[in-house]
Amino acid sequence: PKYILVSAGGDLGQQPCKIVVYSNKLGFTPESIFEENCGSIPITSMEFSKDFGRVACSKGAYCYVYELNQETGKISEIVHFQSDFAEKQRVQKCAAISIAGELIATAGSDCQVRIWNLKIKNGIYHANLFKEIKALREPGICIHFGENEKYLFVTTGDKSGKILEVKSGVIVNHLILEGPAKCFMKYGNFIDECTIITLHNEQKSHSFLSLWKLEPQTKYLKKETIKVHDGSISSYSICWEHKEILLGTTDGIIKRFSVDGLKEIDYIPQSELRITHVCQLINNGENALAVASDNSYYILKLDGDSKKKLAKKELCDRSKVYEAVGEEGSVRIFSNTRRYLVAVSYTHLRAHETLRYLVCRLLLEKK
Repeated sequence: PKYILVSAGGDLGQQPCKIVVYSNKLGFTPESIFEENCGSIPITSMEFSKDFGRVACSKGAYCYVYELNQETGKISEIVHFQSDFAEKQRVQKCAAISIAGELIATAGSDCQVRIWNLKIKNGIYHANLFKEIKALREPGICIHFGENEKYLFVTTGDKSGKILEVKSGVIVNHLILEGPAKCFMKYGNFIDECTIITLHNEQKSHSFLSLWKLEPQTKYLKKETIKVHDGSISSYSICWEHKEILLGTTDGIIKRFSVDGLKEIDYIPQSELRITHVCQLINNGENALAVASDNSYYILKLDGDSKKKLAKKELCDRSKVYEAVGEEGSVRIFSNTRRYLVAVSYTHLRAHETLRYLVCRLLLEKK
């Protein structure tokens, strides 16, 4: 695509939620092309149609569908509708859009899978409920269409995933994890109609990838599993024409794995504490990654063994401090979004003491 979409804000009402559009250029200046304000509730998932003309977002109890103008970079809402009808704590955690951009699938806290058909009448888009499937015991956390829009894959955060037929709503197959009770399936998506990749965590300390092969004649799913990280995975994407898998970890590492054999290709440590999203970019034959952390966005160029970070852009205007260093009567503060100097009169600042600890210590000493 010509443009990259990033959702930001919606953090406990402190920052308004917005979708920011950036140019997909390796040497771009990190200025947004267009911004769409989306209220105060954060976006929990975003997915493009195949032609990148539409994007479906889950947000609170609602699903929003936007159109992206490929010439100007302008993004505009075409329809939004309530997709979660739980009695309490309505949270629409995931939404999927079909390849053609005409079907929307949602799964939320009311444990229902719903399929919506987008229709236009008198120049106005409407989302008509096409199918409601009562197939989940737990709230859905991940949902995707297959390549020919015949099947849906949905996970609920327990030890299983389900393959549903779109037309009938029938459960075609279950993907059941083996292992301890605290083992749960976190992400999953189709590689093709007969292959599914899933990511699962075990006791919040180890992460695994599993490749499931569907044999059409017997409907039996064969599984191949490898351990990918000693910790939690915060993001994943399938890229390079479904030949590779990108993983971002909560401790700031990007990993690449091949789908064929689930072999590790690359290990890329980053300075950020958590990688919230990572995906592939291709520009003039050059490979790069679009990377988002908790508060910033940047492009990481892949050139053989070297990885060059290009045009880092801070997204949110916060003042959360993660480091403070005492230096000749002043405190140099490194925030999540900007670096600046703050002079203080307190002359007993301890080395490498954070601002939070400094304030707490002063309050305790005051007592």
